[in-house]
Amino acid sequence: MLLMSYDRGAYLVLRSFVMRTHRSKHQREAFKRASAEQLEPVFEALDTLGNTKWRVNKKVLSIVDKIWANGGRLADLVDWDDVSYLCSFHLRNN
Repeated sequence: MLLMSYDRGAYLVLRSFVMRTHRSKHQREAFKRASAEQLEPVFEALDTLGNTKWRVNKKVLSIVDKIWANGGRLADLVDWDDVSYLCSFHLRNN
């Protein structure tokens, strides 16, 4: 399994938690205390969700494509500058 612990795995560039805890200190602490065996069912459930087929809303996609083609910077979408920074950061550090 790619996921190693509650705060490692899944993404190569950006550190990410396995699941959102909505800034709940109690939930984060529970994840930290849990053993790998206790977290395995959580990881398996998240894998199942991740493997669920989904459909793209083509109307929304066409709007996002237009925004992206113009450089982003609208509605908190990632813009070209952010993407180039992340790519260069990844190349420098790997």
